[in-house]
Amino acid sequence: MKAQERPLSNRKIAKQLGRAPQTIHIEVKHGTVRLIRQQKQNGTRYEYETFIYSTSAGQAAYEKARQDSTKQPKWGAAPDFMAYADQQMKREKPFSDAVVGRAKKLKLFPPKKIPRTTTLYNYIYLYLMAGRNDKMFTHWNLEKTLTNHVRGIDSDPQVPPREDCAN
Repeated sequence: MKAQERPLSNRKIAKQLGRAPQTIHIEVKHGTVRLIRQQKQNGTRYEYETFIYSTSAGQAAYEKARQDSTKQPKWGAAPDFMAYADQQMKREKPFSDAVVGRAKKLKLFPPKKIPRTTTLYNYIYLYLMAGRNDKMFTHWNLEKTLTNHVRGIDSDPQVPPREDCAN
């Protein structure tokens, strides 16, 4: 076999693509399929097994693993609690921690179905929930929160104004 015809090692492929050798190994492993060739001669059936790499098999394995690996958000995993929290915040306007605390105290939902209060605050801020806590979203509070999270990276973050914020 000439040098040009020899297949490249996983390490050489990884170096050329700028990837880790383990990544190439996993892709080859997941994309390798068994090919069976059958032959019948004098009434006897012979099977020859070879293994080849298939890009479509590798892509299918990747997509299946990716689909199974993503963490499902709480609003999809606990629609009953999210509807309850939304309704409570629209009707009574309590803070998220009051809704979570009440649900836990009265055991209205299984504990694994109740997200943390910060998760609810994030959902409200991202408009994933209709409930609003206007006091939470004053420009000053939001800027203070963001400054605390990015201290050391940017001491004066630019906070975009929101329509529902009172300045």
